[in-house]
Amino acid sequence: MQLRDNLFALKKIKIWRRKMKLFIAEKPSLARAIATGIGVGKNFDGYISLNSGNEIVTWCYGHILEQLN
Repeated sequence: MQLRDNLFALKKIKIWRRKMKLFIAEKPSLARAIATGIGVGKNFDGYISLNSGNEIVTWCYGHILEQLN
């Protein structure tokens, strides 16, 4: 049973090894502007998916670099 579960997990990882691009914007309005520049996307809760899910635009709230400290 455990071997079968491990093989299933490996197959799932292989599926997700495709090239993807992730764009992280500072706020939702900037994310929408980036997505508009890339192309037509589909809005989801917290992100915008473009090019059949190969490109994702998401956002944070606040200054991202200041949150590193």
